[in-house]
Amino acid sequence: MNTSEQIDKINEILEDYEITHSIVSPDVSHNLEHIERFINMSYKQTQSLTPEECAEGGYLLSQYSFFVQKEQNKQIALNNWATTKLNDILCNDIVNFDGIAKHEIKVAALIKENHLAEKLSKIMRHAESITNRLNFLSSNIKHMSDMLINIQRAKRYKVSGENNDYRQCS
Repeated sequence: MNTSEQIDKINEILEDYEITHSIVSPDVSHNLEHIERFINMSYKQTQSLTPEECAEGGYLLSQYSFFVQKEQNKQIALNNWATTKLNDILCNDIVNFDGIAKHEIKVAALIKENHLAEKLSKIMRHAESITNRLNFLSSNIKHMSDMLINIQRAKRYKVSGENNDYRQCS
């Protein structure tokens, strides 16, 4: 089985696990335009939203946060798999490596000598780059969602306070 087939197999195993354990992925593809609108909204624009629109935005951003976190988790799993496979390939050779070089130098030299190790290293770098890019993004999106929910509550409180204005009559 080549590297691409192994990656596909790992993804299949993870997806089967999620299905078996009822871990559902949100389908955000049909809401991307709305999600982008809420992410890029200015403070002034949030002031003109109704409480219902704030709730809708909060829900969409929360859903998108879950999606982004799941994508990051996939890359972490892929990186972990590639790291384990690379260590399996290099473990015997690294002990027999001549010279007093740093561990990283030995690993880099051995990777250059092994075509499969090179592929795995490339997969690791790619997955790590994506993971680094997605890092904290999910929590920041969730924070934006929470802020919209807080704005919704404030607007509802303001409206209910205006409707229940009890002034003492003198």
